[in-house]
Amino acid sequence: MAVYKKELIFNIVTNALFMFVVRPGTQPISALWQLYEEFEMKQFIKVMKALSDPNRVKIMKSLQSRPLCVCEIKEILGIAQSTTSKHLKLLEDAGLVRSFKDGLWVNYSLADGSDSPYSANMIGNLKFWLSDDTEIKKINGILPDINRDDIAGKTA
Repeated sequence: MAVYKKELIFNIVTNALFMFVVRPGTQPISALWQLYEEFEMKQFIKVMKALSDPNRVKIMKSLQSRPLCVCEIKEILGIAQSTTSKHLKLLEDAGLVRSFKDGLWVNYSLADGSDSPYSANMIGNLKFWLSDDTEIKKINGILPDINRDDIAGKTA
């Protein structure tokens, strides 16, 4: 799937270059390479920005245990639902998490990393990082007791 996306992006960029971007005196290949490098830099920055917030890192560490819904993540972090949703959107846009429907629930899990080598690398490395952090230990301690049905019962 990742190969298909890169081929598609390459074809789109190539067509755009030859139609609009290539200026007189510019080598098409160097212009294409520059555009590709800018795309790669944007992908890298997007992943790094997504992981620059402690709550988003906590979300990533929580999702290593199991898929969670917004209400479960909100309960774990003790933040507003809207804030939790914004964090998840940034992580999803960076290719770090994915969402999927399960009946009425929208669950989030770690992505497979196929969107970007940067997201794949960070997903893999985060498994080994921060395990001894006190906040992560606290989250791992309460995670087994977090249950969406109990949370939904509280708000109903």
